[in-house]
Amino acid sequence: MAVTMYESGTMFVPIRSGTPCPICGKRDGRCSEFYLDHKLLYVSCKYEVSDEPSGLPGWYKHRIGRENSLKERELKVIPDVKESEVTDEILELRDNVYTDLRAIIKKHIPSGLYEDDKADLTRRGLSDETIERFGCFSMPKSSHKVWSDCGSYQMQLVTYINKKLYDKYGNDLLKVPGFMKIKGKKGDFITLKSKMKKPGDKKLSDIRGYFISFINYNELSAAMQIRLSEPIFDEKGKLIRYFWLSSKNASSGSPIDCYTPSIVKRDDILLVGEGALKMKITSERLGYKSVAGAGVNNYNNLMKEIQMLEIRDGIKYKIILAYDMDKYEIVQIINDLEYYPVLEAEKKTIELLKQYNHDNIAVAEWDPTAGKGIDDSTQNGAKLYYRVV
Repeated sequence: MAVTMYESGTMFVPIRSGTPCPICGKRDGRCSEFYLDHKLLYVSCKYEVSDEPSGLPGWYKHRIGRENSLKERELKVIPDVKESEVTDEILELRDNVYTDLRAIIKKHIPSGLYEDDKADLTRRGLSDETIERFGCFSMPKSSHKVWSDCGSYQMQLVTYINKKLYDKYGNDLLKVPGFMKIKGKKGDFITLKSKMKKPGDKKLSDIRGYFISFINYNELSAAMQIRLSEPIFDEKGKLIRYFWLSSKNASSGSPIDCYTPSIVKRDDILLVGEGALKMKITSERLGYKSVAGAGVNNYNNLMKEIQMLEIRDGIKYKIILAYDMDKYEIVQIINDLEYYPVLEAEKKTIELLKQYNHDNIAVAEWDPTAGKGIDDSTQNGAKLYYRVV
C-alpha cells in the first residue's frame, strides 16, 4: 500500500480494496483516511455526502467527532511512504531511461514491436508512421536472446537491457518506475520488471504486451503504461488490460499524457478524455491536441496539466470532453440509489473546468453501436455530436 506524505506526520492512507470504508461501507478502494501526527483526522469518502467537500472533487470529509461511525485511532506503522513531489530532475531521469530503453529494444526488435503487438496497433487503423510517432514498443520476451557486446555468448534481451542501463545510470535506476532490486545467486542486481505473478497459479510469467508512453507538457516521458496482449483477471475477477510499469521503490503516480498530432487542424481546441492510446489515436484523426489520464477521476492532475499547457502555449483552450459512451450504462447501487460513476466524473470535470474559467466546453457523443470509445467510433465512421455545456 502506497501512502502519500505531504508534510511530516501528515498523510493520506488509501483504504485497501476489499476493506470497507467506515463511512459508506464500500470496498472498492476509492476512499481514504487522512492522518495528522499519526492520528486519524477524517475519512475522505467518495460516496457518502457531508457538509464539507474534500480538496478532491467528488469526495467528502467526515471528521472525528462529527460522525458516530468514526473512532479515534493512531497509525502506528507507515508502509511504503511515497513522497508527493516528483522533481524535475527525477522526471528528466525517467525520460532519459525510457528513451534509452526504447532505443535498445528498437535495435533488437524491428520497429521496436513484435509482430503481434504491431498487429494490434495496425488493427486500430494506424500507419507505420503514426505508430512510430506514438513511440510504442514491446516488452521483451524471456525467450528473446541476443549476443553480448563482445559477441562471445548469448543472453536474454532483458538481461542485456539491464546491463546497458545499469552501466549508464547505476543505482539511479531505482528512482525510475519499473526498475527494482532483487536478490540473485551472485548478489543483488537491478532489473526491469518484465515478469508478473498471474492470479490463480501465482507463478512468474512474462509480461506480454507493449509500452504506451505518458508524455507531460514538457514533452518528457513521465510514466509507462503497458497494454497486455491477453487481458488477465485479478483475484477479484476484474479484467485487466492496462497497468502501470511501476515498482515498490518508484511509483508511476497519476500522470497525464499530452499529445500533439502530426497535422493540427485547430490549434485552439483541446480534446480531453481517458486513456492515452485512445486519445492519441483520436487526436491524429481529428487534428486536435489532446490530454488524457488513465482514469476518469484524475481531476486535479488533469487540471494542472491543462493549466501548464495553456501557459506554455499562451492560449485558453476550447475543451471537448470525450468519455466512453458506456457512461450511460455503468451504474452502481449506493444507499439504494443508482449512481453513474463515469457520468459523475464527467460532471465534476466540467465543474472544475469552469472553476478554472473555461467557458467554451463541449461534450462529444456518438452512436455507441459504432464503438464504445471515440477511437473505435471514429474508425468505424461514426458522426460525432457536440453538446455545449
